[in-house]
Amino acid sequence: MWLTAGENPLWVARQLGHSNVEMLFRVYARWVKDVTRNDGSAFERLLDESQHTKDGKEEAK
Repeated sequence: MWLTAGENPLWVARQLGHSNVEMLFRVYARWVKDVTRNDGSAFERLLDESQHTKDGKEEAK
């Protein structure tokens, strides 16, 4: 529930007695659904931005 609520995974792992997030993600990640239902959206935005740059928008540096 902590992960689904958006808590920091390292904090959650420490609350459960783990020294890092490896065990947390290995065991519990499959039950944590993407609350926003936007899995992969960051990558899609990156692709969209890349396409806009190719279509004539000048890239800011």
